[in-house]
Amino acid sequence: MSSNGENGGAPIQDDFRSEQFPVAHRPEEREAARQRRGAFPYRFPKDRRQLHGDFDVKENARRLLRFFYFERRLMQAVGAWTLAIPEFEVKVEAGRHLFFHADAAKNLRDRLYEQETSLKKIDDYRDEEIDRFIDELLSAETTPEFLVGLHQVAGKALEIAYRHHIDTTDSMADAPTIRQLKRILLDYEPMLEWGEQAIEAYIDGGVDEQRL
Repeated sequence: MSSNGENGGAPIQDDFRSEQFPVAHRPEEREAARQRRGAFPYRFPKDRRQLHGDFDVKENARRLLRFFYFERRLMQAVGAWTLAIPEFEVKVEAGRHLFFHADAAKNLRDRLYEQETSLKKIDDYRDEEIDRFIDELLSAETTPEFLVGLHQVAGKALEIAYRHHIDTTDSMADAPTIRQLKRILLDYEPMLEWGEQAIEAYIDGGVDEQRL
């Protein structure tokens, strides 16, 4: 560390340099501590969570904002498409999926606010890349095409992104985010499974797979 304030701090006075405080070795105290640990009767589970993930606070917030906005736009897309779905079973299930995306957006919004991102910044956030994808999704000509974009493209991509975030963020300091993402994934599993089965049903019923 520089002593001339290059890092923005005040100069370090000579009286406080590390060499003025030599390391003291106390083997007796170390041995006493070892014996106390040995005599302690409880062997509690170790906390295997690790400090320091791949994201700093700013990058973490940037990613969560994109997740929030994607979920919000997917909710809007499902809502816009639902009334046009002719098959009753698919229309009903689409309503459930709309709720899943709305709930995911709400949970991510709450988490961002906990991280001191203002609600105005959250609600005003826009992402042109996500908007272009949603425009493409809404341009689907048939319900099967819409489901492919919704579940096999967007849904699977978000599932992978959520799992990656869980695996690489700070598992101690960012534990609330991990908890929220795991809750979202609980809804994603049956949602994506249903999407696969519905698309297969359309194909088995005569829809041209080459157009999907």
